[in-house]
Amino acid sequence: ERARLRQLVDDALVGRGRLALVAGEAGVGKSRLVAEIADEAQARGMRVLTGHCVEMSGTPPYLPYVEIIEEVISSPRSPAALREALGDVAAEIARIAPALRRAFPDIPPPIELPAELARRYVWNSFSEFMGRAAQRQPLLLVLEDLHWAGESTVLLTEYLAPLLPDMPVLVLGTYRDDEVDLNHPLARVIGQLGRRRLMEQVSLHRLSFDGVRAMLRALAGQPAPEQLVQVIDRETEGNPFFVEEVTKSLVEVGAI
Repeated sequence: ERARLRQLVDDALVGRGRLALVAGEAGVGKSRLVAEIADEAQARGMRVLTGHCVEMSGTPPYLPYVEIIEEVISSPRSPAALREALGDVAAEIARIAPALRRAFPDIPPPIELPAELARRYVWNSFSEFMGRAAQRQPLLLVLEDLHWAGESTVLLTEYLAPLLPDMPVLVLGTYRDDEVDLNHPLARVIGQLGRRRLMEQVSLHRLSFDGVRAMLRALAGQPAPEQLVQVIDRETEGNPFFVEEVTKSLVEVGAI
């Protein structure tokens, strides 16, 4: 899985971006895998920006993308470079990320358009902004917990997917596949983009018995007794997060 994502980083660095989704149940290692890849990508010259979806009603539109924009605003890098990347679409980006107006008071009000047309204009503006920013430095955009994504986030991600192969931008999302049923907006997008080969999917699964043994050895710095491996494998069913937490708990109570 790591090798597949590394290849996508290689491709993005030479201008062939991609959308990739890392799927799996809670605790299986999605965020950890993405964090490892993000560290490697940053070391190779990419700028890593992260946005999160949250479990709440009335989620603000485009929440993870807004968080990414706000991260750019708050970074100590050149404000002039950000304003240049925004260009003439600054008003539309500020429509979804009002914090931009505090940073750049010169941004004009957005054009008044019908709701559907305004949404499409926002998508187009965001792609232009992202493309200009990536010309200065290749981008890795991380979208965490897409199983909680609102429809606006899902639709913008779908819109961006066919544009990425011509940009030095890798969009890397995570989601819990056991929380995305056929009625979830993400399920439709995954199906559509998969058929059009516009998306890479990496599925993570629980550890095998040998995997649990290897993880315990890594945690302890020495081989674990076979009986302990059997107990932890049985109790955690190979979920990496639970393997680590159960092991820590046993250490804390003095059982091992």
